[in-house]
Amino acid sequence: MALLNPPEILPPLIRSVVEAAGASDRPVNDDRLVELLSPGGEGQAGSIGRSTKPHVRFSHDAALMLGLLEDEDGGSVPADIARTAMSRGSLRAAWPQVLRQVVFEHESAPRAVVEAVEENTRGVRDLLFALTWFLAQDAFGAPLGWESQERYGSFQTLQRSHFGAVTKRFPVQNDTRFGSFERWSLHLGLARSDELGRRTLRPAPVPAARDVVRSMDPGRYEVHRFCSALSESLPCLWPGHLREQLVKVIGSDPDPDVANGGLDSSMTMVLVTLEAEGRLRMDNLADASDRGTLAPRSQQPRTVTHVEVLA
Repeated sequence: MALLNPPEILPPLIRSVVEAAGASDRPVNDDRLVELLSPGGEGQAGSIGRSTKPHVRFSHDAALMLGLLEDEDGGSVPADIARTAMSRGSLRAAWPQVLRQVVFEHESAPRAVVEAVEENTRGVRDLLFALTWFLAQDAFGAPLGWESQERYGSFQTLQRSHFGAVTKRFPVQNDTRFGSFERWSLHLGLARSDELGRRTLRPAPVPAARDVVRSMDPGRYEVHRFCSALSESLPCLWPGHLREQLVKVIGSDPDPDVANGGLDSSMTMVLVTLEAEGRLRMDNLADASDRGTLAPRSQQPRTVTHVEVLA
């Protein structure tokens, strides 16, 4: 299976399925688990809201595929990564980090962009292809919807400019998968919904990057080393290996700041936001050999040589 199709897969429901499996001291039969979490069933159905049985079934299957659940004695139990992260039976506090870890470390992740382009979209490939392409767009440009509107850009138009007219080569192939991508990108902390009530997204990986920076050792890093360290944990972000795959597929880097010799616009958003929050400090040292430019297209570009992670 893949993560953007079927569209019934819901990231919050994956968490509920894993928590429900962990509530028992023995493996829970899969059909029984799905029945318990489906509306009209027993147990926690009310907490799932309007979810239907197909949503529960596909979210359960996604939990197995991602390695959050394991088969044991004819039923499902939480895998070690999920069980370790649970606090009083809940994954709520650790969920974004756990979900990012199982997505980015999945066995189908290393060559996700190349293999997805080759129409091999099983596992996490379709999601990572879409995330990598999306995060290569201008973070400070117009927000993106499926179709272009006044003040909004279009997924369809941008994808056509990068991949041609054959929609099966697009990272996000139709409006149904756009809805799935919207849920996943927001849930993983890699996008921002630009306006309430509008299905528009902006590349904004600040929540995910914030979690990574919290885990980094305090101290000073050369600016490109810092960016590389961040993208080791978030490989769909510049200059990670998935972004490198995308550039090879397209032939150039789509981000306009990179095209103008600067740091990627999403990376700039991360740096200036976390600096404003007091988590980072950026310096421009005269004798440094490593230099990066933030917002090279602006009237006030900023040169940075070092990024200090503050304790």
